[in-house]
Amino acid sequence: EPSPSRPAIFAAMGQGASAADAGGAAQRPRFFIASCPEVAAGRAAGVARRFGGIYGAVPEGPGQEESSPKEFVLWSSRVEAQFATLQQLSATGQKVVGVAIAGPGVASQRDYLRRLQTKPGFEQLEVKQCGDVAELEAWLVGEGYPCAEAAEEAALVT
Repeated sequence: EPSPSRPAIFAAMGQGASAADAGGAAQRPRFFIASCPEVAAGRAAGVARRFGGIYGAVPEGPGQEESSPKEFVLWSSRVEAQFATLQQLSATGQKVVGVAIAGPGVASQRDYLRRLQTKPGFEQLEVKQCGDVAELEAWLVGEGYPCAEAAEEAALVT
């Protein structure tokens, strides 16, 4: 059972903060959408919710190749805060996956994420690059992340 100090949204994700929380069973890394073009934002957020992730991206406008310096600082601060939150909720040493979805306006974000994972304090960050939302969903299924819709359907059948 998650400790009362954790926000309810993370407890609802079904992923405890340590192997002890799950009776010693290994857990999949927590994940969040770190970078995503605006054209895919709605679908990416839906997939993240269905598979127990967090949608942390702040999309740039459609067709923009680069955000303004202020927008970029806001986005990077949110990504770092999202990582830090999920890192605290994860078992010691367990990776936290930041997903970068390809598309217009996110090239500088992907570059930043690649550099961020090499900085001290971000050793647990693993960047997963996906070409589109369909590739993200296929990766989550392939990695064994539970889908909330499948769990709901199974509960209705039993």
